[in-house]
Amino acid sequence: MGKMGNYAVVRYQGKKIMLGRWGSDEAKQAYARFITELQNNTLPNMAVVRPSQKLSEIRDGLMSELAALYLDHVKASNVHHTHYEHCKVILSDFVLPLYAGFPVNSFSPKCLKAVRGNMIVSKRYCRKQINDYTRRIIAMFSYGVEEELCEVKTVAALREVKTLRKGAAGTFDHPPREPVPDEVVRQTLPFLTPTLRTMVQLQWLTGLRPSEVCKMRVSDIDRESDPDCWIYDLSAHKTGSSIGSRKIYLSEPAQKLVAPYLKGKKPGQAVFSPGQSERERHHRLRAERKSPVQPSQVARTKRRATNPGKTFSECYDGHAYRKAIQYAIRRGNKVLQPDQQIPKWTPYQIRHAAATVTEKTEGLDAAQSLLGHTSANMTKRYAHGQEAIQKRVALKQVNPFDTDLADS
Repeated sequence: MGKMGNYAVVRYQGKKIMLGRWGSDEAKQAYARFITELQNNTLPNMAVVRPSQKLSEIRDGLMSELAALYLDHVKASNVHHTHYEHCKVILSDFVLPLYAGFPVNSFSPKCLKAVRGNMIVSKRYCRKQINDYTRRIIAMFSYGVEEELCEVKTVAALREVKTLRKGAAGTFDHPPREPVPDEVVRQTLPFLTPTLRTMVQLQWLTGLRPSEVCKMRVSDIDRESDPDCWIYDLSAHKTGSSIGSRKIYLSEPAQKLVAPYLKGKKPGQAVFSPGQSERERHHRLRAERKSPVQPSQVARTKRRATNPGKTFSECYDGHAYRKAIQYAIRRGNKVLQPDQQIPKWTPYQIRHAAATVTEKTEGLDAAQSLLGHTSANMTKRYAHGQEAIQKRVALKQVNPFDTDLADS
């Protein structure tokens, strides 16, 4: 970046491109955008801003304004809370550093591909995640059309950007998620707190998503309607918009797991509390302690009981649930023999395990119903029993024409 009078410029292919006032944020952002678009071969669509013009005079709306309004809209909407977090990351880390002062209707498909190129280079996300984030950016412009902040032709052009196919340069794909073996779960359970131990076993029995286990509330469980099973009503879940209300039937083994955590709680309270799990952990540490407890520690414990300095969320979220399991695995591997080490696994693998077991014993339709999927193709991604079923069928096969061929 060079200087011409009071303005910052770059020279490219014999032409001078003015970026803005020397040293200004506008000029620095324009230079970063120039480098990114040059690297991603999208430079021809870069808007050139003359010194006599201000960005706000070229178009009424800027990308920074649209992004702020869209984030407020997402936060106020009744969509899943992770959607807001994802949008915030996309805009703050990839879109706005390059295009904050850019006119909304000048944001072209090549600009979108430049942002996507930065995602690829960052190596933070797999190919499928990058495609998902690209769709979310386009959704922001659709909101702009709805609010008359953006022209329809801008959105139509962005929708023509093709998704990244498997094997696209610079991208990577995660290996398919496999079900966690029962033996691995059994190895891990002793190192979990009783609360987490119950959550893991309940998820294995029901095939619930980690978030659905974490957010279970006392009022969500109907213990009266059905004499055989309790009913966990998932009024707000991932597929609620497509299949409506989803009910999970809790069998007697599941009821035995949940019942102790319902006692003494109000209807709106979470069944599984991080605070209770932490108290269980401290109780275990105290029981395992070999040295005597010092008077000063007894005094600190009393003070914390009346005025706790650390507070906990009302219920777990998927991230905290996963971290707690990983902590238990690390703790277990410190005391286990090298040939008994627990492999790393995540709560979503329990859902895969539940689907696979159900598919093998009850069939694909039952697994689809357990998981609450709208299509069997989606269930096949979770249930991994097809090969075992195919092998069982193959072993039973008999060639009815074998005798006829032998006679001839």
